[in-house]
Amino acid sequence: MSVGAIMNTAITGLNATQSALRVTSNNVTNVNTEGYERKVVELNSVVNAGLGAGVDISEIKRLTDLFLSAQVRKATSDTERYDAMTDLHDRFQALLGSPEDNSSLAGRLDQVFEGFAALPIEPDSLVRRIGVVNDLKTMADSLTLLASQIQELRAEADRQVGDSITTVNADLARISTLNQQIIRQQLESGLGAADLEGQRDDALSSLAEIIDVGTFTFGGGQTGVTGAAGIVLVDQLTRQFAYTPQGSATSGTKFTQISVEKVDPVTGIATATGEVLDPSLQGGRIKGLIEMRDVVLPNFARELGEFAAKISDQLNSIHNDNTSVPPAAAFTGRNTGLLTTDANGFTGVVTFVTLNATNNFVNRLEVDFTNNTTNLNGAGAVGATLTSIADVVTAVNAGLGASTLTFATGVMKFTAPAGSTGVAMLQDSTTPSDRGGRGFSHFFGLNDLMEADFPGVYETGLTTASPHGFGTSGIAAMVLRGPQGQTAASASLDFATLGATTVADIVTALNATTAFGGHGSFSLDSNGALTFAAKAGFEAYRIEATTDTTARGDTAQTLSAFFGLGDKFIADAAKGLKVKDTIFADPKKLAVSKVDMSASAIAGTVPALTEGDGRGAVEFQKLAERQVSFAAKGHLASVTTTLGAYAAAVLSDMATQASIAEKIKGDRTALSADLKSRLDGKTGVNLDEELANMVIYQNAYNASARLITTAREMFDTLLSIAG
Repeated sequence: MSVGAIMNTAITGLNATQSALRVTSNNVTNVNTEGYERKVVELNSVVNAGLGAGVDISEIKRLTDLFLSAQVRKATSDTERYDAMTDLHDRFQALLGSPEDNSSLAGRLDQVFEGFAALPIEPDSLVRRIGVVNDLKTMADSLTLLASQIQELRAEADRQVGDSITTVNADLARISTLNQQIIRQQLESGLGAADLEGQRDDALSSLAEIIDVGTFTFGGGQTGVTGAAGIVLVDQLTRQFAYTPQGSATSGTKFTQISVEKVDPVTGIATATGEVLDPSLQGGRIKGLIEMRDVVLPNFARELGEFAAKISDQLNSIHNDNTSVPPAAAFTGRNTGLLTTDANGFTGVVTFVTLNATNNFVNRLEVDFTNNTTNLNGAGAVGATLTSIADVVTAVNAGLGASTLTFATGVMKFTAPAGSTGVAMLQDSTTPSDRGGRGFSHFFGLNDLMEADFPGVYETGLTTASPHGFGTSGIAAMVLRGPQGQTAASASLDFATLGATTVADIVTALNATTAFGGHGSFSLDSNGALTFAAKAGFEAYRIEATTDTTARGDTAQTLSAFFGLGDKFIADAAKGLKVKDTIFADPKKLAVSKVDMSASAIAGTVPALTEGDGRGAVEFQKLAERQVSFAAKGHLASVTTTLGAYAAAVLSDMATQASIAEKIKGDRTALSADLKSRLDGKTGVNLDEELANMVIYQNAYNASARLITTAREMFDTLLSIAG
């Protein structure tokens, strides 16, 4: 070997060991860098004309484990999913109040029952009445606040989805850019692009925190990215997500899905691919946010609405059977959506009473819906036409005086006629009046104690043979929507072309194969409630009206509002819940007495109403032990139990769902940490090993430098001989 060859060989050694030392120093300085993967130098011998000519660097590569890296990203996605859920759960739990200070839902209900329990002792006590009314207001305010805060948390989750989408789009663009830089670096240097590949892995890790991702290789070392269900996000082209947060939310808000767009590499213009992300998401922060926004929180809202509807309905049931002292001059009910032409639909007996200023009877009219008779002041039953609601109004007015009972735009009104100052209603003790499970006064809401944005109860009292009453115009567009916003089926009932005349016709149209028949079935129950029984696989899907321009006669009640089709009609039974204004303003109008139907009262020797009568207050007291039927809502199955037990079940479910999310988060966090530890063990920097390599490379560098010194001395010797 010539002296020049020795010199050239030594120089390659210097260059190679210098590069190796540079890589080693980079490893050492990044020993504490999260996610850093150790770099190693691959050396190979240089051969020239069959003879060794030194050393060269073939590649600077990362020590990586593709399988473990993918597992770490998956575990990270799962952890972030439940971390997002836990955060919102924690915020909601903080709003529920503590049982110890009676600020929880169950605590507020207990305060109401305690107030009612004390009322029979002094039913005429204004102080006790004020206390009860204030307790009712506090409970109603708590329910309204919780209902409102659920929607605020949904809006917050939606806002975070929008922020996360911005981060995702930045990560996807970064990965696409790094792919190009890596290819260019490999072509220019021929040594690989380990540092750029590390940056690409960082972007993938960031992406995995937000959505679940997969990877594939294409184009000579470029990394492609797939999202849920194999949706391609990065290949030769870059995709991005399009989503605009709603800004606010109500129980009826339906959020749009996250759409995938393809970005033109030249113009930068994005066009929709027709793919959506939501239904196929399995992990990542966005999955947790969407699950809370569209499933968990709406379930809480439905449970809360069911409780509010039932507590309001039970209180109203008792209040409608009671009378205040002095009696009200008039009762005005709520909009029932019924028409004057509708069948009265009642069975049993109810008594309409008018009283004078001294609380004595003026008239009492017993109406027997079962036998189609009326009985004025006990004179004996007389046959009466009671076919329709209009017939009932006519019969009552014939007995008590013109315009005593009126019915228009779905609202019943009972007014004291001339010669009377107050009115009252009395259910028969043996065969009380009943339509859809409610007495006459209760059904029409004539003497309600509580009211809300929506009643929450939709037992219409109609039968399948009843005329539907929606006329021949208006369109009700409905969808069966899944928990990720997907639409399983849709139907548009156009009453101009439907040809329907009865409720049965509507049910038949909804059950048609072209509509919802393949996913479940509609039916009208014995109380006139329209129900939907989902088939297997669609239990989490719900019916809702997207648009509804129908109107039931002159009541302005749409088809969806009349039958309560849609989340808002259930959840908003807790929204705007309050004690009726007239009673809150004057607690003496709280009805805790009952009409005395004894012979003495009928004869007029004693008043029919007395302030000291606490029989109605006793009924309120008994409400704490009354068994109430609750429909399946949210995570809770249908059950018959007390109001207090159901309130506890609602709170328990909310706590349970939070606990489940917290436990799964803990499990996923532990798994993620374990996988990261295993990955770091394979790919992380080991200082002892790096220091050993440093000594080796330093010695190699010194040896190469010594060769150059030796070669120079040989040159000097040769030159001196030649000189």
